Amino acid sequence: MAICCVCTLTKSAIDALRNVMAASEDAKYELREEVEFTLARLNAAARHVRHALQMYTRDSAACLRAGEEAVARQLITQKLLAERRADQIAIQTPA
Repeated sequence: MAICCVCTLTKSAIDALRNVMAASEDAKYELREEVEFTLARLNAAARHVRHALQMYTRDSAACLRAGEEAVARQLITQKLLAERRADQIAIQTPA
């Protein structure tokens, strides 16, 4: 008849197993905190980029109305770069 390996563990082996399980829970908690911090940082960056997109759109339209096409082109270029950055943030952020 086979003996269950868990039943034959000594007190020190059982304590060691409990310590490993507790360490595993601590590691999961730390990883969860790190993920939440990273998501908060990415969300803040996304808000900043969205604000920049609105600013570039508004300012480039004002420059076009004022007849400053060269400045408007520069602002549109900056807007495109900001959109690219927003796409990168979206790729990094888990759904």
